[in-house]
Amino acid sequence: MKKFIFLFVLCISNYFTYAQDIDGIKDVKTLRRIIRSYRDTVKTQRELEITLRKEIDTRKENNDTLKVRIQELEKKAISQPQGSWGWDFSILALILACFIVLFLACFIFYYRLKHICNALSKLQDQNESLGDRLFSHQETLIVDMKNKKENQVITPPTEPPVLTEIKEQIVRQTLYQSYFQAEIMMTSGPRKYETNLRTETDIELGEDVAGFAVVGDKAVFWVLDGTSDALVLRNRNQKQYFSSRHLAQSIAINVQSHLSDLIKDNISSFQLLKKALHSTEVEWRKVIGELSPEDRSDLLTTIDSFKNHVQCSTTVIVGVLSLDGKLDVCRVGDSKVFAFDTSKKCLAQDLANNPPNDKMSRLFVSLQKQQGEVVVDFSPEQEFKYQQVVVNDIQYVVAFSDGLNSKSEEYVKNIAHLNYEVIRKHLPSIRATTADDKSFCVIQIKDTNKS
Repeated sequence: MKKFIFLFVLCISNYFTYAQDIDGIKDVKTLRRIIRSYRDTVKTQRELEITLRKEIDTRKENNDTLKVRIQELEKKAISQPQGSWGWDFSILALILACFIVLFLACFIFYYRLKHICNALSKLQDQNESLGDRLFSHQETLIVDMKNKKENQVITPPTEPPVLTEIKEQIVRQTLYQSYFQAEIMMTSGPRKYETNLRTETDIELGEDVAGFAVVGDKAVFWVLDGTSDALVLRNRNQKQYFSSRHLAQSIAINVQSHLSDLIKDNISSFQLLKKALHSTEVEWRKVIGELSPEDRSDLLTTIDSFKNHVQCSTTVIVGVLSLDGKLDVCRVGDSKVFAFDTSKKCLAQDLANNPPNDKMSRLFVSLQKQQGEVVVDFSPEQEFKYQQVVVNDIQYVVAFSDGLNSKSEEYVKNIAHLNYEVIRKHLPSIRATTADDKSFCVIQIKDTNKS
């Protein structure tokens, strides 16, 4: 409407302008040009008027459409006064239905589970009743069998006279004719000088340990040689708790503590050594764990000075000789064993020679520092190498540490056909060339008829 009024005012103003211009115009051509321009202006004004009318009609239609839409929305609002509550109500109804279904499923599952439990309980009661009946029936059968045995006269089978005589002869030979003769010779090597000024070392030697024991028809022997010049650790009361000498003594003592297993479990020499090592490890861990705070501090300082690692070691020989001539020997290290049969032939050459590689030279125990604590590390079975040899028909066994020189070894091997008294007499006369302890253990199977 405003545009229409504006166009009307524009036309009136143009009319008066052109009328004034016409009064002053004398040229016909100029007049015609002005009239033509006026006509174009009127035409343009008419077109604008038509456009405005169309726009007014379009806006009226849009207004009518909006009025209709508003009426529809008002009707819809009247039918649903809470706006989107219908859609929310559908969602809530769906959730409620899901909860109802879930509750029914749980109730059905609980009812079925209760039914199964009742059935299992009844079945257990039936099994217990059946077991009581079977047990009572078994007791009845046992009582009946005992009564039958008590009333039955059992006649032992008679053995042939020849077989009985052979058995008695074997028993007499085992108990009365065969026996062990054993002896140990030991000497300490010369005193050594201290080689490490930072720590105290073994300079007195005496780290060899040797012994034997008879258990039933078996003789057990052991020879251990602790490493010389190894570290020695003592507490502030001067009690030694870590050294190669102490390690060799501990293993030997624990070998003796497990001798009864030879009879009960019939274990081998290596199994006997493993049991002794396990017991020694338990004892050492306990001793280290019970050190006073001052001794533990001193120990940690010592370990630090050796780059978090101190160790001691020993060689080990553990052997079992039976009266029937069976020899079972386990060796770790360079100590040696000579085993002679009845013909004085040296068997088990693997034990009579040096070990094949350096990994078999020792059984090590170390103290390590880990996260501020002391850890006791014994060589596990897979780390230390050992030799185990089992031979039969053995009459004479000699086990010794590496303190014997090669000349003494050859002498023992060459005069093995003689008796031990000869060895005892001549062996000390051989000049020793090693500055080490010497241990010499001899075990023979003797016969009373040949003594």
